[in-house]
Amino acid sequence: MRILIVEDDVKLCESLKIQLEQENISVDLCHNGEDGLHLIRDKAHDIILLDRMMPLMDGLEVLRLM
Repeated sequence: MRILIVEDDVKLCESLKIQLEQENISVDLCHNGEDGLHLIRDKAHDIILLDRMMPLMDGLEVLRLM
């Protein structure tokens, strides 16, 4: 399973990544909407955790452009 976390809180992302990887889940991280949109388009993910309020592009805009 591969999860993408798009969240501007770096500490939260790192904490989630560590916990998920302990369960043998692959995790991709990014910290703004633009980078998130690129990763969504470039790689297949089973789950995307998308923050609604982020710099450069908010989560709702990312959803509209997916």
